[in-house]
Amino acid sequence: MKPVAMHSLPIPRRSFRRGFAPLLVLAVAALAGAPARADNLDAGLLKNGPEVIRYLHDHHCRNVGILKFRVHKAGHPVSFTVGPINDNIVERLENALIAANSTASPIGIIQDASLVAASSKLPRYDNPAGQRALFGRQYPLAWGNSLVTPDLMLTGVVSVRADLKTATVLIEAFGPQSAKQEKVVAFKVDTDRSLLADLNESFQVKSRQIKMKGKRRSIELDEDAVADAAEDNAKPKGQTTSEPSSAGTSPGATVSSESSEDHLLDYEIRYDGQPQQVTSDPNSPGELRVAEPRENQVVSVLLKSRSTERFGVALVVNGKSTLYEVEGDANNLQAWVMEPGAVNEIRGFQVDNNTVKPFRVLSDADSAAAAYGPNTGLFQFHIYREGGTKTIAGGDTATKDDSSGQNMNISLRGLNHANLVRTGQSRSLADLKKAVREHAHTGPRGRGLAVAADTAVAGAIRNDEIKNQILVQTIVVRYYKPRGQ
Repeated sequence: MKPVAMHSLPIPRRSFRRGFAPLLVLAVAALAGAPARADNLDAGLLKNGPEVIRYLHDHHCRNVGILKFRVHKAGHPVSFTVGPINDNIVERLENALIAANSTASPIGIIQDASLVAASSKLPRYDNPAGQRALFGRQYPLAWGNSLVTPDLMLTGVVSVRADLKTATVLIEAFGPQSAKQEKVVAFKVDTDRSLLADLNESFQVKSRQIKMKGKRRSIELDEDAVADAAEDNAKPKGQTTSEPSSAGTSPGATVSSESSEDHLLDYEIRYDGQPQQVTSDPNSPGELRVAEPRENQVVSVLLKSRSTERFGVALVVNGKSTLYEVEGDANNLQAWVMEPGAVNEIRGFQVDNNTVKPFRVLSDADSAAAAYGPNTGLFQFHIYREGGTKTIAGGDTATKDDSSGQNMNISLRGLNHANLVRTGQSRSLADLKKAVREHAHTGPRGRGLAVAADTAVAGAIRNDEIKNQILVQTIVVRYYKPRGQ
């Protein structure tokens, strides 16, 4: 793999394709996240978990694993590599099934079957030989320390409408001799900002929409974000929301639909101090890409405020926030605070308030050998406005006609299995069920999937917080794509 790239431009709205080597990361501080805003997909998984458990019992399944999902965006082929959703739905479904499982007659839920299969270089399940190979080995259970052989594997398809308003989740099952995947359950969810980010759909919620009377509830902000992303998708092939500039810190051409109060940020992706040009992908309307960096090049990201108000930016690389290496829903990450006119150059992962681990670009050989997670190869810029003293009301229980819906703090992401083992929370199914349920309703905590540990260097920071942060924009940049994926 050829490493990373950086780019200077007024905050574009589409996803970038291509470019960054898997770079860095290390152990992460276990910081408690803010309470999670309702995630519609996680709510749907929790609601349908009991139905999946019933199916497994009816088919005499003792142990089950969950494999990578396919994604079908209307008008595009079904794919294993659309975005983080292909992989992160696996962990989330595992946790939903643990929560729904019965301690009296439990189904064995395998831990990370998809990751084990990938690391063992087993064939994909979309061919008969691949299906059979998956059942020829043992996998670890999510609780205790047993190794088991699966009776069934679960997978599925997330299908998204062309207007992005809803997604249908189909969960399927197959065994070692199955001719095809069999339907277990299907359900539909309204698309929210979390799901847009997981689909590599960049979006922007305009300032005027936040300030309008009645536009203060999460469900309406989600609708505005979906409409923005769908409008961008409808642009002709090769047309982007902005043309990036590679010259110094000067911004590129401004986004025509973006007012000055909505143009909050310029950024540059730099190699060895030189801004890199980001271009549109001719094969994907609105998407951006950047040249891959070379081994041992110094990579940094320059953030420059264009706003007269303070706002926040969470820069996520390979699924980890560069501020304390936290993972989780984009709505709940702690942000780098950008004061009016501020410039901040991010050179790595801020481990704590005094030390930072610089980005490091891997060699082709090391990149090929690296373990890949759901977000490997992505830059994600999540931008937040301050909500002041008012809260954003209404989660997935709210409707346009009923503003009384209460926020449901649901998140099935980011449970750190190593932490659960260390604290004794995964010794039994009962312990793990309790941990999952508590986590699902309090939000994600810090989690560390070490890719490459670099020596920390001095790098003291002072960072405030964004009060009642409102996610208003996400930009997704693919800097690297593993060969064959």
